[in-house]
Amino acid sequence: MKIQSVLSRSSVNELLVVCIIVLACLKFTSGVEQKLDVGLYDESYYLYNGVTLSFSNIPAANNAPLYSLWYYVLSFIEPDRIDLYFLNFKLMAILPPLFIYVLLRAKGVPLLLSSVITLLFLISQANLPTWPKVSHFALLIMLIALTLISRIANNLAATAAAMVSALLMAYVRPEYFLSFSIFALAVVVLYIRTHNRFSRLNTGVFISAMIISTALIGALGAPLSGGRSIFAFGQHFSLNWVSWTGSDLNPWTNWQEIVNRNFGPVQSVSEAFVSDPALFIRHLAVNSVKIFRPFPAIFFYHTNIILPPTKMFGLVEAFFVFALGAFFIIKSWPKKIKAAVANNKRFLLMSGAYAFTGLVSAIVIYPRDHYVLLPVMLMVLSIAVVFTTQQQQPTPAFAWPKQLAIILLCGVLVLLAIPRYVDKVSPLRENLATIQAIKALQIEERVTMLEAQGGFNIYAGDNFRRMREFEKNAPFDRFLAEQNIGVIVLSDLVKDDPRFKHDSEWQSFLRHYQEKGFTPIPVPNSTRTLFVRNDLMGHTSIDQ
Repeated sequence: MKIQSVLSRSSVNELLVVCIIVLACLKFTSGVEQKLDVGLYDESYYLYNGVTLSFSNIPAANNAPLYSLWYYVLSFIEPDRIDLYFLNFKLMAILPPLFIYVLLRAKGVPLLLSSVITLLFLISQANLPTWPKVSHFALLIMLIALTLISRIANNLAATAAAMVSALLMAYVRPEYFLSFSIFALAVVVLYIRTHNRFSRLNTGVFISAMIISTALIGALGAPLSGGRSIFAFGQHFSLNWVSWTGSDLNPWTNWQEIVNRNFGPVQSVSEAFVSDPALFIRHLAVNSVKIFRPFPAIFFYHTNIILPPTKMFGLVEAFFVFALGAFFIIKSWPKKIKAAVANNKRFLLMSGAYAFTGLVSAIVIYPRDHYVLLPVMLMVLSIAVVFTTQQQQPTPAFAWPKQLAIILLCGVLVLLAIPRYVDKVSPLRENLATIQAIKALQIEERVTMLEAQGGFNIYAGDNFRRMREFEKNAPFDRFLAEQNIGVIVLSDLVKDDPRFKHDSEWQSFLRHYQEKGFTPIPVPNSTRTLFVRNDLMGHTSIDQ
């Protein structure tokens, strides 16, 4: 009876802390749909792949089909695409912190430290500001997998579960196929070493894991197939190259020209290395240096959110963190640390397999925040597990009613201190304003829209077809006629693109658009202008 009472009190404490964390998450993310802009390019294409998902239209294995499936499921809750974007945006800022707490508690990290790490992540640069959100979905899969694996006693079964989870992550971020390969090799080695002692159980686990993996790859394909890797490498190599040369080329849309200029017509990352090893290694070296910059900022950049960023506050915060770390090291070193590492060897090895992939990807591609998100979080989680789970738990200093009162008081203080993210930022909402302006045209027939922002058609309506600015391959007048362009979104990206800036016919169009049969419509609260073909003006949409 006494044991049941203790368990119930502990459960009440846990439930109360989880409720406080959820409320903090809800407060922090509230209002994002009213203040933040819609992000285009990758995130919106994942959304589009989700809302148009069908058995005959499954995204390629290297194009995050599992993330698109997630959007597909959410679309039943929120069918409007703009609202769907913000629903996912909020969920990807709420669910990862919540499962960080769940994992830390599952690994025996003290309640207070688990709560602090969770809340620091919630308000950090690594969470809501980091975009696209596909990496947060991969992080969520990993957190859930590690939590479940922590409850599996059999090493082969745990490694097999990690293998399947890494494959699922690879259908969100293709590079994690490397982690899948590491775990698959480990599963084979473990099965060979242990099948004689646990033949029936291990054989069943081994066969099941291989069947599941083979079925997934057979149905969806190999995540590293296709041209996604050279696309990512090409864009980010171009980003470095532009910074080295001072070129006015846009690295995101002119990457093929830049890669061809430096490596020739390569079709894979390995071909780029063979073509010019010295230049390739220079790219890796630059990324290796840059990778250290986002590591502290991605987790501790919350000073921008809660308080104005000052060097003094940053130094005080850094001193506090390092002092706390030094305290745990001095208190624990060396015997307890060795014991903690030994007891958590499996967790650390699995975390290392995930982190290794993230680091390789960040160095080969580029250390953007969403690339280093998983390695940074795994480092924080591993340190917390090693330095705290072997600490001898002291007898509670307070009786249970006082513990509950302290948790409630701390919870109230946390909820008062946590700000709304949107109250600390004031971004322009040019993309949303542009989408609304396009929808206000009430065009119902199929129309081609020239734009450089990355996917207004996804939200404007399925009757719009996007013509990307870098697809211009002829003088403007011929390009306009051949592509039957009906709407042009004039923005700085279009103005500054060399294909347009150095085209006299385009410059003539900007001066004499009436003669071409177009009408300019300024986008409210924006520097952009819509040029709409006159025969499209005045149409009424069937379904608005």
